[in-house]
Amino acid sequence: MSFRRTRNDWDAFLDDHADTLLLCGIPDAITRDERRFFIFLDHGHDAGGFDPTHTPDIFNASILTDSQIAALAQLVGDHLDESYRKLIASRWASYS
Repeated sequence: MSFRRTRNDWDAFLDDHADTLLLCGIPDAITRDERRFFIFLDHGHDAGGFDPTHTPDIFNASILTDSQIAALAQLVGDHLDESYRKLIASRWASYS
């Protein structure tokens, strides 16, 4: 079960895990906003686009490598919400 973190908690998470998030290939625009990040985790894509200065593009997890997916699943499962680990590791199989 997830819980609502304060903005300071989210900022601390981002600071503590910035290197791993970068290696996972998730754009900063998605990770900057906790709600947007969890929506991405729920669906495996971000329909809001990742560059607000351009026409919105869809960022889709299908472009991530297997090692990026594994790192993301471990990071989220270990530090945010265990229930997402299997969904991420399966590459959002229910949406394929």
